[in-house]
Amino acid sequence: MVSIIRTVILIFIVVSAGCAPTPFPVAIPRPVPEMPGYSAFQNAERAFDNGLYTEALDGYNAFLREAYDDQFVDAAMFKIGKIYRLTGRDGDAMAVFSRLNHEFPESALAPDAVLEILNILYAGGHFESVITHGLAFTESTDPTLRRMPFLLVIGDAYAALGAHLDAARFYYRTWNTASGADSEIAWNKLKDTAEQLSTDDIQQLIAQVTDRHVMGLLLYRLSMAFILDENYDGTRPLYPLYGRLRTTPFRFLCHIRPAGVKRHRTGAEPVR
Repeated sequence: MVSIIRTVILIFIVVSAGCAPTPFPVAIPRPVPEMPGYSAFQNAERAFDNGLYTEALDGYNAFLREAYDDQFVDAAMFKIGKIYRLTGRDGDAMAVFSRLNHEFPESALAPDAVLEILNILYAGGHFESVITHGLAFTESTDPTLRRMPFLLVIGDAYAALGAHLDAARFYYRTWNTASGADSEIAWNKLKDTAEQLSTDDIQQLIAQVTDRHVMGLLLYRLSMAFILDENYDGTRPLYPLYGRLRTTPFRFLCHIRPAGVKRHRTGAEPVR
């Protein structure tokens, strides 16, 4: 009886093994062929990161010769421009950045190339060109563009030309679009420029700003200018504006009157 049971179990195992599905062959992936010029690009990137600019320049140029249709061509061109810039070859850098912007206008690096061009123009003292090209670019590009560095260099160009009111306008716009450390940079430039403005300039700017912090800064500068000139009557129209500064660092203006002015129920009058 035991032998019959063993025989039945053996037959079952054999039949089951014969009915099992045939395993599929496992496909072993082949190595992906390396893109043309990829090694040259990688070597150039390492050299650039290590400050070996001559070696990096050779690598990027070798990459462009081997793979000009590659997705990293714009990155290679941008790095070539940066190398020229870092090694004092501003004319060559301008040519490369201009070519990148012309041949790859949709590249994510195109705005960076334009900014490099503006910085080169500024360093060369071509302030009018900075303003012309900077305005043309910022007014015609995608509104999502990070405009802060462009507005800042335009403001710097106006300041270098002595056009302090225009510089202040652009520093205000810069501050409005900045964040973090960039915001502090823009604010400091706006404060420094406000000290160069005439009372007429400050009043023009006050009429254009909407932020209470900036208005506080401008009202403070304007008040100080009137007081230093002993033009106490000039401060009177400012009193209603001081009330808008209660939540700003300039809230102390809500509680002061210029020296030499006495408060009466009918208003502030000079002390006789």
